[in-house]
Amino acid sequence: METQLIVKYEDKEKAKITGALWNPELKTWYAPRNSDLNIFRDWLPAESILLKPPIIILNGRKECWSCHNTTKIMSIGTDARIESTSNRTPIWIERNSFKLYYWIDFLPISVVNVIQTIYPTFQYIHSKSLGKKYWANTCEHCGRLQGDWELHNEPDNPFDILFERPNTTWQALEYELCFPIVAEMRSTRLRKIINI
Repeated sequence: METQLIVKYEDKEKAKITGALWNPELKTWYAPRNSDLNIFRDWLPAESILLKPPIIILNGRKECWSCHNTTKIMSIGTDARIESTSNRTPIWIERNSFKLYYWIDFLPISVVNVIQTIYPTFQYIHSKSLGKKYWANTCEHCGRLQGDWELHNEPDNPFDILFERPNTTWQALEYELCFPIVAEMRSTRLRKIINI
């Protein structure tokens, strides 16, 4: 699968000479299928994981901690990803197990645009407790951040499938390219329930 690259305008000629190709539909550069990703390392964010489509979006609802209205929430997951070793010349290894991603520091804007067509409340927002911005759920009523720790790691979180959550559903979003993300990830047994 082709891998999306993050190429600045001033680097486009260098990327092109290196072998990157342009996708006019998504308006992004990408590494061709079966490329050595190390030669494109300059255009992959540090510490990134490459997610392979389809993107699995978990949908849920929860009470906003601030305004106490019920708001929509979502989480991004994939069944396959490519991770790199931390060597000077990384080795890229494909992993196949369902993971959810949170505290998302980086996500290509073309992926954000796809997600925001369904979840406009998925925003790049500042967290006082983390002291930084990240891509996260916000309340559809008051706009306040709905913290990722509570949504993904607390015992009674909406995406914890150790308990059956009747108001948690999922959908697959198609996306043409494998794409980089910088985030934390957590395992889940969700794959056994949704049969992806």
